[in-house]
Amino acid sequence: MRIPETKINEISDKLSIYDVVSDYVTLTPKGGRYWGLCPFHTEKTPSFSVSEDKKMFYCFGCHKGGSMFTFISEIENLSFPESVQRLAEKAGVELNVQEDEEVDKKYKAMMELYNRLKNSMHYILLEKGTARGALNYLQERGIDEGTIRDFSLGYSPDDRFWIYNFLISKKYSPEFLEMTGLFSKKNKKISLFSNRIMFPVINSSGKTVAFSGRQLDTFGGKYINTPETFFYKKREMLFGLYTAAKEIREKKEFILVEGNFDVLALYQSGYRNVVAPLGTAFTESQGKILRRYARKCKIFFDKDTAGLNATVKTAVILEKLGVESEVIVPEGGDDPADILKKHGSEALNKLLKYPINTFEYIVERAIEIHDVGAPEGKKAVFQFVAPYISSLESAITRESYLEQLAEALQVRLDAVLDDFAHAGEKKKESIFKGTENKTEENRNISLSQELYFMISMAAHLSVFAKVRNDLSLEDFDDKNARALFIVMEDLYRRDILKADYLLERIEDEALKNLVNEKLLTGEFDVNYDSIIEDGVKSIKRKSLEKKRKAVVDELNKAEREGNLMDVKQLLSEKMYLDEELNKVKVQ
Repeated sequence: MRIPETKINEISDKLSIYDVVSDYVTLTPKGGRYWGLCPFHTEKTPSFSVSEDKKMFYCFGCHKGGSMFTFISEIENLSFPESVQRLAEKAGVELNVQEDEEVDKKYKAMMELYNRLKNSMHYILLEKGTARGALNYLQERGIDEGTIRDFSLGYSPDDRFWIYNFLISKKYSPEFLEMTGLFSKKNKKISLFSNRIMFPVINSSGKTVAFSGRQLDTFGGKYINTPETFFYKKREMLFGLYTAAKEIREKKEFILVEGNFDVLALYQSGYRNVVAPLGTAFTESQGKILRRYARKCKIFFDKDTAGLNATVKTAVILEKLGVESEVIVPEGGDDPADILKKHGSEALNKLLKYPINTFEYIVERAIEIHDVGAPEGKKAVFQFVAPYISSLESAITRESYLEQLAEALQVRLDAVLDDFAHAGEKKKESIFKGTENKTEENRNISLSQELYFMISMAAHLSVFAKVRNDLSLEDFDDKNARALFIVMEDLYRRDILKADYLLERIEDEALKNLVNEKLLTGEFDVNYDSIIEDGVKSIKRKSLEKKRKAVVDELNKAEREGNLMDVKQLLSEKMYLDEELNKVKVQ
């Protein structure tokens, strides 16, 4: 998907990067820039900086940075074209997107197909008599029409060929339908979904990318989910996030439940900040997405053993990501959907008012499951609880919890501390084995004089128009400095020489991070005229000296060989270079 440069320029001109970022991060002015806690990693002291003048952001802690387009792409998990489209809407800019890549055409057609199918099945559920059983089932579960509409719930007819025939009638080809993930691999006309309540899976851009279907008869699994496709990765998606995102940001907290109906139950009870994984255990990718919206979570899983295991694994992921968690304990072992059905919204409201400490919940449930009267039971409880304690950032909190665990198990504290330390050493060994080599993105770049000069140019791009007349690409030896010169030259010729554009076009991530960091330190804001003037002279002199040496070597060779014609020409070149060197001599 190719977006015209003029449109990107228009969006950048109309929007303030402060306004874009402050929708997600609380920013405080300081030293000519804005500062806040980074949304991309855990920190207690603000290291996340936004420059309004340069239209850039940078975190001095995790080294993420870039333009407003990069920020939206990162925080909303969008592609670059999608981030441009999102900001175009915010800026009121109408895009004229040139779709010249096959994958983009296919993606747009797929989104159109899924949206059409979602709307059709939603209509069938609410308006067609054939869906009466599905509608009755939802009403029996306590789900009202408002919730059905808010989540665009639908019904796939009992006819297993209905979806295929419907889409064929809308002029989709059989070959295209094979890529949708909607049909059986054995029979390409038979839909995976028939006689099912359909839950559309909607991404952060509001596009339907998958379906989850709940059975109404005994055929097939209780839930069937769309398989992963080129546009849908279930480990990176959450059911209900599109509906919940605004409320999560406002409340600075999200509620995590296990299933689709649990989301609906809490939503209908007034909790709009609720989400669920999609047929998988909670993943780190999902945690990172949610962390962008809030840093607090209430875990509301089933009370059975599977629910306990899921709670522990989820709590560990959240703690490592810097998200605080509490646990809602369902009464009688019912999940949120069952509580709504049996006892109504008031019962859910009561539970959610009284969450308990995650550590206390894990220990209590582990002791219920294992016989702590025996050494094996004590050991099993310790092994079950230890991963959660290890995930805690605070050493004080870890020690406090280990003391509580020793007391609960009725063992000596030093024994628990010894076992915990031993487990930690094993973990360190496995971690260090995987960190011997730095990734390309995080490698260090040597800051040569040439590169320092080009970064100073990046801080004052308006000067490049003059500098490019004094220096050329061949004057640079440093490959990173050359890369920056090439990008600046390209932007100059396009008449879009701006810092945010520059960062978007630096392909090397390590170089991009270095430029970003240096620009936001402000070290080029003072005496930049002399930095650039001295830099031009120094680089030009070095380049001329290199050329002069080559000419002198050729001249000596020509004199030895008695080649008078070459000697005359080379002497002329040497005189010219001597004159040029005299112009840029150090004063």
